[in-house]
Amino acid sequence: MKIQIDGTNTVNKGAELMLYSVLEQIEEKYPNSEIFFNDNNYRTSKSSDVKTKLKFKKRFWLRAGDFLSPIKAEGILRRLGLPYRFLSGNYAPSDIDVVFDASGFQFTDSFRINEKVLSFKVNYYKSLKKNHIKLIFLPQAFGPFEKPIGKKTVKILNEFVDMIFARDEVSYQHLVKNGFNKEKLYLYPDFTALCDVSIPYNEKGKLKTVCIIPNYRMIDTGNIGENVYVDFFVEMITRIQEKGFKVKLLNHESKGDYKLCLQINNLLINPVPIHDNYDALKVKAEISNSCLVITSRFHGVASALNSGVPCLATSWSHKYEMLFKDYNQYDNLLDHKNIEASWVRIDDFLNIENREIIIDTVLKAKDNIVKKNIDMWELIWRKIEGDI
Repeated sequence: MKIQIDGTNTVNKGAELMLYSVLEQIEEKYPNSEIFFNDNNYRTSKSSDVKTKLKFKKRFWLRAGDFLSPIKAEGILRRLGLPYRFLSGNYAPSDIDVVFDASGFQFTDSFRINEKVLSFKVNYYKSLKKNHIKLIFLPQAFGPFEKPIGKKTVKILNEFVDMIFARDEVSYQHLVKNGFNKEKLYLYPDFTALCDVSIPYNEKGKLKTVCIIPNYRMIDTGNIGENVYVDFFVEMITRIQEKGFKVKLLNHESKGDYKLCLQINNLLINPVPIHDNYDALKVKAEISNSCLVITSRFHGVASALNSGVPCLATSWSHKYEMLFKDYNQYDNLLDHKNIEASWVRIDDFLNIENREIIIDTVLKAKDNIVKKNIDMWELIWRKIEGDI
């Protein structure tokens, strides 16, 4: 089996965790597979560090804004009569069987989708269909699609995608509302629950350590001003420390998130450790080794909940609330504009009796999510093998 994985990288630890989750399932089902890793952040990813038993080959995915230099290179290679299509992201080896897109969240009015990007996608998808390569979108968020360019995006996906998995009801309805074919559309949760990380830890230490995960997307999506966001975490960390708990800051991506970690720490009277430069599996281990996680990263929420760790979050998208709902968690979003209300919620979660109730609830929900993850992969393998 030859499989290409699109939409992930090793910089964003949520994206890397999804990559590992896909690789684990392929290893179990088709251990002799050849994997083409279509890295969507090739400038800074370290794909050579990816741990897998599979035959693993890195490719790089070029965004529309990256066209200029590849075009020059293509022209030179073409004139020399040498292969050149590998330089373009609208390419996949013609003999692969399937492309898994594990992007997480890429199609929405909240992001800048333009005609150049769509043209780039269409050419790529056409090349897949020409070579009879199946295109399967693994669970991710979609929408809203109120703008004309967003509605056009859904039509393109409807034309080329063989299976698409929305990971929450809101995303599912955004696609249905804009005419996506329900026969190709499925509703399944985030699929990283199957990626367990077993680590030794000091139980006593875990019970007194709160993990804080900032996210620069909160700022660049216009959800909150940078100073307000930083000050919010400074205040919360200070109050947590006054209650006798330890705190650690965890960088879940790269420069943007790390910058926020530094800004927060510089304003604290008692600075805290910053955990940085970990791979996705170590990041999930650090999350699981906490008594409470307060995060602005989606997969910070996912990793906490499927590790049985109570979690609260700030949010910039519907996907956070929907994920909490999957684990029977409600009212877990913090309002960064309301310090006192947010603190009341955090203080509740620091109470050990409350945490025990929460842990029991999320672990029971995880059992159901794991079952759905397994069912989803069975559907995918049947599709690939032509049974459906």
